[in-house]
Amino acid sequence: MAEGASVDQPTELELSNGDFDALCTLAKEGKVDEISKLVDRALELCLGTRVVGRRTFCRDPSHQKPVPLVVAAQYGKKKVVQYFCERYGGRLDVNQAATIVSLTTKKKVHCATALWAASTGGHLEIVEYLVSQGADVNKPTLTQSTPLRGASFHGHIKVMEYLLSRGADINTPNCIGQSPLCIAAMRGQLEALQFLVSKGADIHQKTINGYSVVHLAATKGRVDIVKFLLGAGISPLFLPAQPFNSDYIPCPLFLAASTGQRKMVEELIQHKECPAACKSDAYLLLGATRCEISPRGLTMTSREMWTKSLTIREESKLEVQFIPPNENYGCRAEMRDLEELHTLAQEPNFSRHEAYFQSLIIRERCMGYGDQGLIYFLIRRGLWFVNHNQFQEAERLWFRAMDMEVRVCEVEIGNSRFGHSEGLQRDLEKDLSQYACGIWHMVHEDYRPNFEKYVEFGFKELEILQCLKEKSETAPFIDTLSILAILIYIFASWVYYDNRDDHEERADDTYASVSCNRYGRQFVERHLNTAKGSSLLHLLLLNMPILEEDEKLLDKYPDLTNLINALLQWGADEAINMPDENGIRPIHLAIDLANKNETEDSRDTRELVSPLIAAGVHLDAVNRCGETIHFICSNDLVKVVLYSNGPLPLYCQTATRIVAEGIPYKDVGLPVHIVEHIGLHDRKAIVIPPT
Repeated sequence: MAEGASVDQPTELELSNGDFDALCTLAKEGKVDEISKLVDRALELCLGTRVVGRRTFCRDPSHQKPVPLVVAAQYGKKKVVQYFCERYGGRLDVNQAATIVSLTTKKKVHCATALWAASTGGHLEIVEYLVSQGADVNKPTLTQSTPLRGASFHGHIKVMEYLLSRGADINTPNCIGQSPLCIAAMRGQLEALQFLVSKGADIHQKTINGYSVVHLAATKGRVDIVKFLLGAGISPLFLPAQPFNSDYIPCPLFLAASTGQRKMVEELIQHKECPAACKSDAYLLLGATRCEISPRGLTMTSREMWTKSLTIREESKLEVQFIPPNENYGCRAEMRDLEELHTLAQEPNFSRHEAYFQSLIIRERCMGYGDQGLIYFLIRRGLWFVNHNQFQEAERLWFRAMDMEVRVCEVEIGNSRFGHSEGLQRDLEKDLSQYACGIWHMVHEDYRPNFEKYVEFGFKELEILQCLKEKSETAPFIDTLSILAILIYIFASWVYYDNRDDHEERADDTYASVSCNRYGRQFVERHLNTAKGSSLLHLLLLNMPILEEDEKLLDKYPDLTNLINALLQWGADEAINMPDENGIRPIHLAIDLANKNETEDSRDTRELVSPLIAAGVHLDAVNRCGETIHFICSNDLVKVVLYSNGPLPLYCQTATRIVAEGIPYKDVGLPVHIVEHIGLHDRKAIVIPPT
């Protein structure tokens, strides 16, 4: 019962997590009778001390959970929607927000209302009903997507027409500036786009990166959309490449070519206003894209495109602003004419190695420094070089990608309407994980990666996410857990490298080189306890898999003793007895891993336990279930290690007895260090944050 409430004033019923999840499932399935039974049963168990209120059916949006009203609207269950609205009336907020998974993209949508979900699904009757109940037709999701934009995504014209008749704003953009018209163009919803134009949608609206509706349609190869827009008088916005212009925005033709949309490229090239310079570079880009995505490198199609481009350049006597040779590309220069293409083509490794570099240089000149596609292909090509043991080439490309990505993130964060935090976070995680896997390959081929550069990039990623957290609307949806885990993986590779027999830089009394220790101390000092109610020790011992990889840390590095010792040396010993948000301590996780790997001789997980014991971990500390590691350990080899430490000290036995007798040790004025020591033996002293 809430503080200050009396028995004759019932408080709001809050369903257990299990009942709430079951309620959402029943809402999805449209089972009204079972929903009613579940709620009535929960009320009966409260013996009249609880009543249905707003919090009964609406979780805090920051918990990233669905709610039954929104789920029912998403799946078109009108009877369930009516049940909640009519039975609980003013006790239920029709505009309540939830996190749902898009049925189309399979991605999470945060702060989605029932009206947004119904509009996106095209459920017109539910849309009409919700509006009649007071639903806000302009209330957006976290990414500022309105119900009208959701309906435009799938071209639900009747829903769009109804929303506009009830006051929906036709031009409201989402957090990156994409209006309903923009999303209809990108999705190829021609009828929806024509409808929006007929209703007065702003056809000149641009996204935060300066893209017009034509840009967005061309990128996705929507030929019919572009034809309609050009027929409506919108400019094709042809613009030659301007690599030295800081405000440069590639034209729609270049965007189509950079994504391999050949039909779209041919359509725009035939336009009477298309200049020769744009035609030439569009063919270059199209050939570069085909080269990048082909497993065989330079194909006949790519070479055909490049030949056509350079022919146009020579026939039109075009002057081109080439980017200067860059060390990240091995100081290579872009081919300038047919003779250079012919000369390069004679080289034995041109079809892959040199052609790949040409593709990247062409893309950077035409699309601009920091282009998202360029970053993607820099990372992709770096992985190709790693797999072919050309590590220096790989690292040069990756370092250029890192610099570009940081710049792009800083620009996007500067946008006050930023809201697609989860997408940015996902990109950062994916890219760092690919670098981490490449590092592992390099180390095991006796090559020393530039560890410092990768760790600095990881630190920068964490700073970027911290900036997002400072924006109140995105803070609950930012999670640094994966990036911290990937950094641990990188440090594992670094410590492994430093402990090889032939390594001379490591001091005798440390577990890593001077440089590794310096960065490791920074890592622990800044992020030891920032892992969402956990610590870096917990993350390591959870044995999390690296993104995009099936193998876990322990699969690749069976002996993590040196890494654990290094973390402890860097300052992680402060968390050696700390419970995480689930009430589990590092030593319990180590024992759990030892139990799981008891029969796998290649993974002697005693080495996970021994460093913690040597650092003074408390062996009879309890988890939230009141279990000690002696109780949960089933690995006979580890038991030998545990029991070799002898009997428990008297002060531990005393603490256990105090807890068992229920003595209120927190309230008798004992020194803090004694209270903390007794608390290690008391599961009630482990405070679990509310979910």
